[in-house]
Amino acid sequence: MAPGGGHLLRDFHRSFALRLFARIAFQKADKILCQGQEWQEFMSTYFCRDLEDLPIVGNWTATRELLDVGKARTYRKKVGKLNLLFVGWLDRSKGVMDLLEALQVENASDHVLLDFVGEGNVSDEARRLVKDRNLGDSVNFSGWLHGENLLQAYQKADVFILPSWMEGLPNAMIEAMSAGLCVVVSSVGNIPSTIRHLENGILIAPQSPAAIVEALVNLIENAQTRIEMGKKAHLYASQNFSTEIAVGKLTKVVKKLLH
Repeated sequence: MAPGGGHLLRDFHRSFALRLFARIAFQKADKILCQGQEWQEFMSTYFCRDLEDLPIVGNWTATRELLDVGKARTYRKKVGKLNLLFVGWLDRSKGVMDLLEALQVENASDHVLLDFVGEGNVSDEARRLVKDRNLGDSVNFSGWLHGENLLQAYQKADVFILPSWMEGLPNAMIEAMSAGLCVVVSSVGNIPSTIRHLENGILIAPQSPAAIVEALVNLIENAQTRIEMGKKAHLYASQNFSTEIAVGKLTKVVKKLLH
């Protein structure tokens, strides 16, 4: 089995029904594939499983196309506004409204261009807020993008931002790292297994517009730091989430089970 998402990690202690369902669901699994150390520790602690039954196997979201974008990226100090990219569901729990609130702090919106790629249940609310607060020069809504159009969005961006309230291990974050972007993400779920604060990205507290502002100010004022984090993010993604690496780990787990 391969659990994902952040609901189980977040709600396990809140819901007896969820705990019961989870224990039944995982009881007969020979191996439980964990996205990161947080999942592994969680399963070991609350499901009494041996670590050898909880192999960490990353996804293979670091595609060759995205890694090529990162490899070809020209890192330079930014002139003009910083290009921020959000990719995913436009949902309150993804921190969409927190992000827009952060852009209204002092003159934050004067220094960034934010592109929302995706749609969701706060799409209309977010668009109304941008219009009402005159943020149209700083915020763009691209809707869902795919294929070459999505690659171009990653290529154009300087920073990826995802201030979620809960996560497992977000695919979009791995995609952004593959493309050589510095990532600003919430310290939730399995994200801290991948992101080392101020090394290959920035970890922030969830539900905190102030933390978003602080991170953006850091990146605007310290261009070289942003550049170095982007390079290290690309290297980490290529070494841990490429198809060859991830499928290789999964193949080892399957072969061990068959023998």
